[in-house]
Amino acid sequence: MYEGDWCVFKKFPNYAGPEVLKSLLEPQGVPTKIIPSGKLTSLHSEVLLLVEKSLLHRARWILKNAEFSEEELVFLSTGKLPSPEEEK
Repeated sequence: MYEGDWCVFKKFPNYAGPEVLKSLLEPQGVPTKIIPSGKLTSLHSEVLLLVEKSLLHRARWILKNAEFSEEELVFLSTGKLPSPEEEK
């Protein structure tokens, strides 16, 4: 859990992943916040996507029912794009 009415939904290595999920969740009525895991942005090792605690179950359901390709899921979890050899 996190601050007040917000809780950590997912952790990412950079800002790209949380931005993608934010664009998926917010149109479905789930407010989000994106914050660095550390107090100083230059020292953080992860980026956190927070959702309202009362809507955590809805966020999980939306993500579970979203259709992502294997490549998209790998990118969201690692922040790395597949190499040209892996795409063949």
